[in-house]
Amino acid sequence: MTAYIVITDLETDPEAPLTSELAKKWRDNPIAMFEGATGATRLSIGALQRLNPGVAIRSRDDAVKSSVSPSLNDMTSFSFMQAGTIRVAFEHRSTPGATGVAAIVRRRNGTETTLASFTNTTTFVARTVDCSVEPGDIIIGRVSGSASNSGQIQNYRLQTNGEDLWPGVEARLEGNTYNS
Repeated sequence: MTAYIVITDLETDPEAPLTSELAKKWRDNPIAMFEGATGATRLSIGALQRLNPGVAIRSRDDAVKSSVSPSLNDMTSFSFMQAGTIRVAFEHRSTPGATGVAAIVRRRNGTETTLASFTNTTTFVARTVDCSVEPGDIIIGRVSGSASNSGQIQNYRLQTNGEDLWPGVEARLEGNTYNS
């Protein structure tokens, strides 16, 4: 781990010389901060990119997920570290003879709010829902069917306007930028 070394006022006073020691502190201290070195300033969640809805896919679950329950069932979920607005794009339908609903729900501080609800048809219908999120929120994709036929959801994607999506605890991501 890179050591964090305090830069003193004397080193940055007017007329203070630019030394190689000071330059190394400027180079190494940000690294030490991100590594969590003792004495280093910590990164706050507010420093993460704010999310904006767009077409850049950052997480996807393309599998067809089905429910034969008349109650809404969780098909997929994502927990957020960032604030802003995320676009949820997905397709839903019911198999012939079934009725049902697809819904996007936000769980914030233990309280669930249905952000959008759509009646299933017998062919897949594409939907998008822009969801306001805060750190700790969970967005859930749900679907219901009927006792004999299923409601289905597929191609569930979380999209931004190019911003990276920082994962919650169980998140699958793609398309983020980073230097390895």
